[in-house]
Amino acid sequence: MQNKNVYKISNKFYQVLLKMTGLKISRKELIRLAMEVNDLAVYQASGLVDRHVYSLKKQDAVKANGPKNNRHYIFSDDLLGSLQASIKGDNYDLASELRSLEEELLLTRYELQAYREILEKLPQEKQKITCLHKNASEKIYRLNGKIRAVSQLVMM
Repeated sequence: MQNKNVYKISNKFYQVLLKMTGLKISRKELIRLAMEVNDLAVYQASGLVDRHVYSLKKQDAVKANGPKNNRHYIFSDDLLGSLQASIKGDNYDLASELRSLEEELLLTRYELQAYREILEKLPQEKQKITCLHKNASEKIYRLNGKIRAVSQLVMM
């Protein structure tokens, strides 16, 4: 199945297409969506829309109807279907990434607990154990940051 890379769509335009409802949309509405989603000025949004619509027209993924001042675009089912499929794939990848990060975090917490127990039993090895404990603590902070970032992406 084709995805956004086959159609050569930028992430900015990809986000605009995800906000579309239906297959048909006016140029004015598409530009408004681009401005809203990507926080762009009018000329930037119209340039983004025009570049991508031109590219997609060459690939027969978009058809344009109407006069110049009242243009409507009809996007192909194949294009929007592949975008929806890539969303599901991205969410699945993110969910599996989140699970693996949470498992690694749990393992690192057990490792940290083991260092504490070993330190109680072997106080003469304090310097080595403290260094390992510090590394494990830093790893926990990094993992928590990654988990937070991936969780926010999954929520979007």
